[in-house]
Amino acid sequence: MLFAGWFHYHKAAPKLAWFQDVESMLNHHLAGLLGLGSLSWVGHQVHVSLLINQFLNARVDPKEIPLPHEFILNRDLLAQLYPSFAEGATPFFTLNLSKYADFLTFRGGLDPVTGGLWLTDIAHHHLAIAILFLIAGHMSRTNWGIGHGIKDILEAHKGPFTGQGHKGLYEILTTSWHAQLSINLAMLGSHGLLGYLLLPSTTEACFTVNH
Repeated sequence: MLFAGWFHYHKAAPKLAWFQDVESMLNHHLAGLLGLGSLSWVGHQVHVSLLINQFLNARVDPKEIPLPHEFILNRDLLAQLYPSFAEGATPFFTLNLSKYADFLTFRGGLDPVTGGLWLTDIAHHHLAIAILFLIAGHMSRTNWGIGHGIKDILEAHKGPFTGQGHKGLYEILTTSWHAQLSINLAMLGSHGLLGYLLLPSTTEACFTVNH
């Protein structure tokens, strides 16, 4: 990351037009930020969280639980908790993905020990999300003539009441800092605040219904 920062700011600093390239931004954010971000989160859940949670569910003294790096470096220790770890990456490359069903599950409901969602379900969910976003990050047109163009999609649309009322919107949103700031403030300001208020209340409602 440090090298990338130095390279892009000192050796090959991007031009202003690059920051207005919506398709390139979409590809980077969808595949890089959300896709690889979700994938790395799955790695943490599978190689650290699930294993520690197994020990905690079995009421092992936290002082006796191995440290996270011990799980990562010792495959035998992983295989004692989830036997499919002994197979390594072979099931992945042979497309025999059902072998991983012990830690990538689709149980539904709540873990009776913790009262929360099953961590194996959450890991499975984030893996699916990662795959979707990695694919979505290749849908927009950049250097070659394949893929979607956001401007083309926008201008091809015709609303039932507004008609072509959005004409010129693409240029406004890609070149006007005022327009970008207003949208970002709306998402992260008042709308975000409402979201923060609604999320805890809906989670609490789920807890109340289930208990």
